[in-house]
Amino acid sequence: MNVIMNKPELWSDSRILNIGSGFRHKMLCTGPTFTAGSACVYDCAYCYVEDMVGAKPFVTNVLQGRCFQSVVIRRRDAVGKLRQELRSRGRLKFKASTGVIFGSPLVDIAPTLALTQETIEIVKVLLSDTGWEVRLLSKSPLIVKIAEALTAEEKKRVIFGLSTGTFDDATARAIEPSCPSPSRRVDALRWLQDHGFRTYGMLCPILPQAAGEHRAYAELAFSKVRPDRCEHVWAEVLNERSGSTQKTVAALELAGLNAAAVALAAVSGKANGAAWEQYARDTFLALAAAMPRNAAGPKLRFLQYESRATERWWRKQIPDGAVLLSKVQTQPEATGNPIKGNCNNQAEMFIAAPPKDPKRVAAAHKAWDTIRARVAGK
Repeated sequence: MNVIMNKPELWSDSRILNIGSGFRHKMLCTGPTFTAGSACVYDCAYCYVEDMVGAKPFVTNVLQGRCFQSVVIRRRDAVGKLRQELRSRGRLKFKASTGVIFGSPLVDIAPTLALTQETIEIVKVLLSDTGWEVRLLSKSPLIVKIAEALTAEEKKRVIFGLSTGTFDDATARAIEPSCPSPSRRVDALRWLQDHGFRTYGMLCPILPQAAGEHRAYAELAFSKVRPDRCEHVWAEVLNERSGSTQKTVAALELAGLNAAAVALAAVSGKANGAAWEQYARDTFLALAAAMPRNAAGPKLRFLQYESRATERWWRKQIPDGAVLLSKVQTQPEATGNPIKGNCNNQAEMFIAAPPKDPKRVAAAHKAWDTIRARVAGK
């Protein structure tokens, strides 16, 4: 069994391509995503992937009792399998399609040279066999190797992002212990920008800032990622998923970063819901105020899980870049109306459902009337 960065390497036969991913609601793609793995090389305290797929049979059958975070799960023959999934009866299915595919929703695409090379081959297949643009996200400066492998024509269809919520190397080392430092990620992003590649920013997760320091964080972040060189800048606070905030608090405490740990604990858990909401609002308002304006629409794309109580406030922030996620998750995935191209307005993300059949509606009402009558007669 091979070992990657002290983790055993396991293999699954899962699909590479997902045509109807929920990541379109985050505006990172127009539906399709790809992934060559299920469990990542890195060990981020706040990681949400186990919560998404850790209990799925295609993961549990491979884990066989092992801890999800202790292994790397790759997908067998990812490049060959992708070629097959892009075809039907030998014919390319998406050659004439437009839109954006995102990689990867589950694992980093470039943590090692071998995995970076695999991603290069995947990107080449996507560029040759589809009409899609390709959006890539990594925490590794090795993403530059992918850029260097592209031809001048291919370069036009690939968008590169490097993710970091903190720009303090010590803080990042505590909560992302196996990842390259934010300093190296920023250097890689700037290299891409300086060499004419398409880029976007990804500020995630942003930890709570001290009172009055939100604008200073926004200005620091934008001085690093240079939003004038980015097509968009995504941002998100740390959300609670399967104990992610508690794990992050513990990692900060272990590293002796007690002030950061106390600040995060103060906004964590159901008892601190109002504090978490204020943390999200303060972060958004600071980023929106500092973000350079864009005539084509807001460059900021702030991902927010709103509640019924807070939805009204957040909906008013959409023109400044708020992207609401709780409501859109209940939208039908398959409506027969695929999204095309890059969406600049969240209104475009709400796809109209097909008109309802009047006969079916009448039958449903009749059925409910019958049920109510029976209940009333008891």
